[in-house]
Amino acid sequence: DDEKTILKLMQRVLSKAHPDWDLKTAENGFDAGKEMMEFLPDLVVLDLQLPGIDGFEVCKNIRTMEQLKSAKILAISGHNTPENKQKILAAGADAFLGKPFMIEEFKDQINRLLR
Repeated sequence: DDEKTILKLMQRVLSKAHPDWDLKTAENGFDAGKEMMEFLPDLVVLDLQLPGIDGFEVCKNIRTMEQLKSAKILAISGHNTPENKQKILAAGADAFLGKPFMIEEFKDQINRLLR
């Protein structure tokens, strides 16, 4: 996410709920791609509106990389429209969550994806 407050909030929520998880963050699509290739995450929380390369392209790239094909993708966006939801799910995201969202809803989506 490119919004530092949202990024810190999500990191704090996930760290508290799952203290054993190793978390990485990125503020733009290029850094996210680099981190993912080094880290090989099980889950990616991906904002659709990123500087540099948008979340739609990042999602498509994840789905073409053999090492990341099994990663779950939770797309988030302040542009919560049916078109964006359909487009990101078609690009390979596993779930979509519109901003603003409730913390419990965020945690529920994460837990559902990683079951």
